[in-house]
Amino acid sequence: MGEKEKILFFHRTLTSYINALTKTGFILENIVEPKPSKEMLEKYPAFEEDFRCPDFIVFKLKKER
Repeated sequence: MGEKEKILFFHRTLTSYINALTKTGFILENIVEPKPSKEMLEKYPAFEEDFRCPDFIVFKLKKER
């Protein structure tokens, strides 16, 4: 992970993400925090931390009309 390509992270609070989305007219339909697969945990044991503090968050949004 990140050995060939650099990964840039922008850390923000959940509040700042949600407020920015709703203020710009989006309706939040769902939130998913992806978790590492068994195969990924075997290859990268440090990913166990992602169960406590996920590295990614996915928002399902709908634009208000």
